[in-house]
Amino acid sequence: MRQRNKVSVFLPVPVSVLVLALVFLFWTGPGFAASWDVLVPLDQVDQVPIGKAGKLYLTVGDKGIKVPVTGPGVITGYARIAFPPGEEGKVDGLLEFSGVPRMEAQKIMVFSPSRKSTWGDDRPGKPSGGHKFTIEVPEGEFLLELAGFLPGGDPMLIILYYEGPPQPHLAVAKDQAKGERTTKKKAKPAVTFLGHAAIDIIYNDNILTNSPGYNDDFISGTYPWKFINGTVDDLIIAPSFDIEGRSRLVPWGQSRLKFKVKYWRYARNPIKTNTDFHFYFRQYFGKSQSLELYFHFAPEQYIRQLSDRSPLSDREDEIDWTQFRFQRNVWNATWRQRFSKKFSAKVLYEENYRYYNQPFMENDISAWEVRGNLTWKLSRVLTWNFDYSYEDAQGRAIDSVWEIPENSNNSDPSYERDLYRIGLDIRHSALKKVVDRVGLSFLFMDYYYPTTKTLVEDPYHAGRRDMFYKGTVELRKRISKPLTLKLAVRRTERVVDSPWEGDITTDKDFTQWLYWTSLNYRF
Repeated sequence: MRQRNKVSVFLPVPVSVLVLALVFLFWTGPGFAASWDVLVPLDQVDQVPIGKAGKLYLTVGDKGIKVPVTGPGVITGYARIAFPPGEEGKVDGLLEFSGVPRMEAQKIMVFSPSRKSTWGDDRPGKPSGGHKFTIEVPEGEFLLELAGFLPGGDPMLIILYYEGPPQPHLAVAKDQAKGERTTKKKAKPAVTFLGHAAIDIIYNDNILTNSPGYNDDFISGTYPWKFINGTVDDLIIAPSFDIEGRSRLVPWGQSRLKFKVKYWRYARNPIKTNTDFHFYFRQYFGKSQSLELYFHFAPEQYIRQLSDRSPLSDREDEIDWTQFRFQRNVWNATWRQRFSKKFSAKVLYEENYRYYNQPFMENDISAWEVRGNLTWKLSRVLTWNFDYSYEDAQGRAIDSVWEIPENSNNSDPSYERDLYRIGLDIRHSALKKVVDRVGLSFLFMDYYYPTTKTLVEDPYHAGRRDMFYKGTVELRKRISKPLTLKLAVRRTERVVDSPWEGDITTDKDFTQWLYWTSLNYRF
């Protein structure tokens, strides 16, 4: 009888190992998957689906989100941004972290449009490529806070995976999510609001910018009619408040409208107290460029005591010393452009109008200015800023209705001015425990007076040149998510060069020191 060939049921060793591995994965798969959770925030935020699987990314703006997490474990996150249709290039973003011990405070990211990823719905444009980041969570319960900052003010898109123990709050969140699937999705507000409340405490050692000789006269009481101030120096308390509304009024970018008021209270010289009002409108065109319109109004404020005697008056005439006051109106338009992750620039055109009280109305000024700025981000540690500005100011030079500048006996305050500024921002990990950023800057302003009057007709301005030097050191530290501390010191010096042998340099030369502390609360 013929025997059949036996068929072996044993697989080769490599295949056997593979089968056992697959069996093991299928058997342990549910338990393995359960150790990875997608973290959710405490409050409801908008979510954006990305990819064919429609993974839901959280929208994280500058107001931030709060995510509870129980350790020990590891958070693996991915950050993206949205690119409008047709927009290419690179966009810098900043993601800030707080709430978990021993993690980095912030991460700078450079986003580019993704070549593969798409939206999980029919929204226009495309997402960027993802930036991976990890956070090690020690044992315990923590409240992770994240805030995303982009040039255009749009939110980042974040997804957070967590490998660690079961998260108690996720069970509640999942139950809530099941109930919300049957309800209509909450509409995103048409306008979002944010604001700041701040206070500056400033010590000014020369509030009237007097020359050393004038301050000596005040201290000695030699000419009491020249002064109504109580002290040479003062402590200034300057609270401020601003509110900003953001919306997409047009399809190509975010629109922002902002109002700010600041009150300058002089503790020992209330006559110097004044208020500033600021209005801003900024329109973004994509994420890399924007146009801002600005208006500033400052009601009349006190400068110093001044005599109203024209240059051609008889030197024997009695001098009447009165309050020298002015009000200021300013408007400007600023175009901002980011060329790459390292270079950005802005160009400003400005007009400012200064109106002095009636005894000194010949000093009224109407000025225009053009200013350019270039920012060069040399590295993550160093950022350079360079500014140049030219200003042309026309003075009123008359104080009577029948006068014209050519026959007026008043001086001509018209001037031209060049401004040069260089700044350096330093962010270094070695400084993180003390400060987040160190800012250094130096500014030089060169004023020259082009009056056609002779030295006899206008000794105050003919051939005169004023040179201003300002050096500033600034330290910033974020105390908590909404609260920022700033410490700064600034030295200002004016040096006047004039062919007149009178007291112009004695009157105008000065040195001033400012020391200030600022607390800014964002809400």
